[in-house]
Amino acid sequence: MVRLRWDSLAPTVCNPKKVYMVYPGQVRDVSLAEAASLQGFPGDYQWKGSRRAVGQMIANAVPAEVASAIAGALCM
Repeated sequence: MVRLRWDSLAPTVCNPKKVYMVYPGQVRDVSLAEAASLQGFPGDYQWKGSRRAVGQMIANAVPAEVASAIAGALCM
């Protein structure tokens, strides 16, 4: 279990079935929509599949900002 904190960066989004991310200041897990937001997906992104499949897609995603930074470092 990982509790998110308001004053620090979020950890890597992992498989939600194995690592539970707990919302700061509340007693509840982070929703799939919140996990997707942490990964940089827009709020209106349309997901297809079961909750488990969507959770795995979110966990497997690389945030666009991270991919851009890696690409920039490799192309120098």
